[in-house]
Amino acid sequence: MQAGDLPRPVAAGDALLAPVGLGSTEVENLRWSDDFALPYGCDGGVLAIAIAANGDIYLGGGFRSCANVMASGLVRYDRALDQWTAVASTEGEGVQGYVTALAIDGDSLYVAGGFEQVHVGSPVAAANVAKFDLLTEQWSPLASATGNGVDGEVRAMALDEDGHLYLAGLFAQANVGSPISAPGLARWDAGMQQWSTPGTPPAGGGYHALIWHQNHLIAGGPGGIRIWSADSGWRTHGGPNGVVYALAATGSDIYAGGYWMQIFAGTDTTIDSGGIGRWSMNEERWFGVGDGLQRTFTESPQVNALAIHDGKLIAGGFFFSSGGTTPVQGYHLLSWNLSAEHWETVDSQLGSGAGGAVSAIATDGPDVLLGGGFGFLGPPEAPTRAYRFGIWRSDLNLWEGSDAGEGQPLIGGAGELTELNGTIYAIGSFGQAGDVPVKSLAQWNGSTWDRVGTVDNEGGFELTAIHAFQGKIYLSGRFSADSGPGLLSGVRLVSWDPASGDWQSIGEFGNDPPEDFPLIYAIKSIGDDLYVGGYFRNVTDQQGTVNTSYLARWNVTTGQWSPVGNDGEGVSQFVSSMVAVGTDLYVGGSFAEVNLGSSPVTAHGVARWDGSQWHSLTDSTGEGTSGVYSLASDGDFLYVGGRFTAVAGVNLPALRVARWRLDGGGGEAMSGGIGNPSPFGNVDFVFSLAAVG
Repeated sequence: MQAGDLPRPVAAGDALLAPVGLGSTEVENLRWSDDFALPYGCDGGVLAIAIAANGDIYLGGGFRSCANVMASGLVRYDRALDQWTAVASTEGEGVQGYVTALAIDGDSLYVAGGFEQVHVGSPVAAANVAKFDLLTEQWSPLASATGNGVDGEVRAMALDEDGHLYLAGLFAQANVGSPISAPGLARWDAGMQQWSTPGTPPAGGGYHALIWHQNHLIAGGPGGIRIWSADSGWRTHGGPNGVVYALAATGSDIYAGGYWMQIFAGTDTTIDSGGIGRWSMNEERWFGVGDGLQRTFTESPQVNALAIHDGKLIAGGFFFSSGGTTPVQGYHLLSWNLSAEHWETVDSQLGSGAGGAVSAIATDGPDVLLGGGFGFLGPPEAPTRAYRFGIWRSDLNLWEGSDAGEGQPLIGGAGELTELNGTIYAIGSFGQAGDVPVKSLAQWNGSTWDRVGTVDNEGGFELTAIHAFQGKIYLSGRFSADSGPGLLSGVRLVSWDPASGDWQSIGEFGNDPPEDFPLIYAIKSIGDDLYVGGYFRNVTDQQGTVNTSYLARWNVTTGQWSPVGNDGEGVSQFVSSMVAVGTDLYVGGSFAEVNLGSSPVTAHGVARWDGSQWHSLTDSTGEGTSGVYSLASDGDFLYVGGRFTAVAGVNLPALRVARWRLDGGGGEAMSGGIGNPSPFGNVDFVFSLAAVG
């Protein structure tokens, strides 16, 4: 099993942290704290931007609200009034899903993405694309007499001079219900109310970008671009050794952005131009754009959006600088000067950019409008708060973002929390905590967020677990030498002392075979012992290497690592979660045995370690559980969550959640569980549990 096949048992995602009682230990209140409310902007990623003739700005994406206005995937912003409103009639709003593309033709707003209905609340069936009339504020599907929309996700749209709407995406058919073949490309004629395709599209499909330029339709996807005209049909122009996600054009030049390190420009010829390239329609060949863009030396940059503005090419995505020997630092946002042919930041301030990935760019006169997953824009040392949407005003040389507000959310995914001496420590995929730029780690003192120690927030660490133990914070993840003072590269367990500010590497984890990437999923403590569980087979420190099968123990007094077992070691497959109840450690995962070696013990995904011996919670013939991802206990019960559908000794379905009586009473279903059995397999999961009481 490869590390990429494993689930992520720590619940993380594009969500805002809003837990109960972080400012207080009281729970009788039974309400959510508003300390972490989003003060402005959107609560999910912005993936598309369109501007109406009256100046109204429309945003599409994966959000559910913007500026506390309920707006399911689609919202309107009146810039003159500084007012957000849902795109709705009186009975419903938005889409039932997400929006990836927007286009405006006169009074028609075309909305596309991944959805089956629009006008949530009073739904209108619409297969992944629909029209909203800006005058009547009514929704309608793009439907012929017998069909509707396309049968898969739409990634991009473009309009030609005659008002024909072109769609690109991951679909195979258009006019669902009475379908026509449309391998990733389709055309809607609003006048004829008819679906067709532009010519005969090449087989394969899977397009992510689309523009109309000089009577040509240009589509981007895996391996390069394809160009269609009514006169010449389709022509394929490969080059990038990756996927094209964004397109822009000026004159005879087509700029393509995406995910790659090099461009193949002919036989035995490659161009180092990471994430971006230029196709000359006159010369019919590929060129680099300077030295391209750069994420790290080993990871490809990704360009998600491109736009031409005031003699410059604006590129947004997931990268840290331009390429070459003298890179221009600009996080996730840079500008290519078309005449001077060099990279620069959008606001000409070194190191400026976005505090998270950029996914959409639009222009309006002197203004550049940006959408994505960021929390601020501009230089990190003087950021402008902008939650998923902001504007660069080139005529005034300033950023326009969110107002100050009072909420202090984490901008990104919150993964796990721990508490030490009244301070809450959080890890996740966030890049900002309140107004403070951070990377994956922050601390909350009850009223404000702050960085943790002197960690270089642009250092290369990805955190997977956190635990407070004997006055220190213990963290696991992948670190680099510049993550912080005293830290080393590798997948490690490290500690941070809030009193002294010192970092310490405790151990480096490895796998067998070594190329399997190790992961740590859980850290718990009992007495002087710290237990670490995950996907690894050994741990190394200055005293040597100890074989530990997916579970290891470190003693804070002796400073020594050891396997967890009685004349045996660990468990037979990865550990996802642990919980300590008194002196007992309960371990959950995807294992079938514990105490590997001379005296293995059968255990179906859950087992108990009493400090000296392993115990199974189920009898050796029971079904047990399959795929345990989370554990919690209130002292009387052990609560278990995961992807299982039954447990040993329970005749009722136990869908994804169950509990064991710790007094020996056995397992119990919990009102049937969570989710439903699916004809497509077990697609529901429980990744996180908490017990209060």
